[in-house]
Amino acid sequence: MKIAILGLGYVGCTAAGCIASQGHRVLGIDVSAGKVETLNSGKSPVYEPGLDDLIAKARADGLLEATTEIGDGLDDCDIAIVCVGTPSGVDGAHNMSYIVQVTRAIAASIKPDRTKPLTVVYRSTMRPGTTEQMILPIFRSLLGEASDRLIELVYNPEFLREATAIEDYFNPPKIVLGTIDGVPSEKMVALHEGIEALIF
Repeated sequence: MKIAILGLGYVGCTAAGCIASQGHRVLGIDVSAGKVETLNSGKSPVYEPGLDDLIAKARADGLLEATTEIGDGLDDCDIAIVCVGTPSGVDGAHNMSYIVQVTRAIAASIKPDRTKPLTVVYRSTMRPGTTEQMILPIFRSLLGEASDRLIELVYNPEFLREATAIEDYFNPPKIVLGTIDGVPSEKMVALHEGIEALIF
C-alpha cells in the first residue's frame, strides 16, 4: 500500500521508518522544510535508536520520500496517518489547531472522482468525541454528501516509548482501531499484518 504520514515529529518519523520497513511506500508530509530535507537525505529528524537505519534503508529502497506540500500526493494513497501535535495548555486542554489545519488540507486535496475511499487515521492525542464532533464535520463541510464515500475515518492511538519505540511499534500491548460505525477497517488490519497483538 501507499501510506501518507502527516506530521514528521517523534510519532510520525517512527511510523514512517517502521511502515516502510514492512514494504509499504511512505510519503512523509510536514511544514518544516528542515525535517523534510533531513528525511530525504536518509536520516531521521528525531533521535530514536535504530530509526536512522530504517530510514536510510527505506530511502535506498525507494520506499520513502518527504515533502512540505500535500499537493496531489494523496491521490494514489490508501491511508493517510495524522501525527501532528496537540500540545497541552496551562489548563490541560489540548490545542487542536494543528488537527483542524491538517484535516482541512486533507479534505481540500481529495479528488471527487476517487474510486476507493482514503482511510484517514488519527494518531494524535485527542479527547473522546473529537472525531465525530470536530473532524467529521470538517470533511462533510468541504466534501459534502460525498464525504462518506471518499473517506474512512479511523482513530488509532500509538503506544510508543522513547528509546524503545521501534520495538514498541512491532510489539504493542494491543492494537486499537476506532471507526465511526464500529466496523473493522480492512486497510488498517492489513497495515498491521505480521504484528502479533490483539486488535480491539
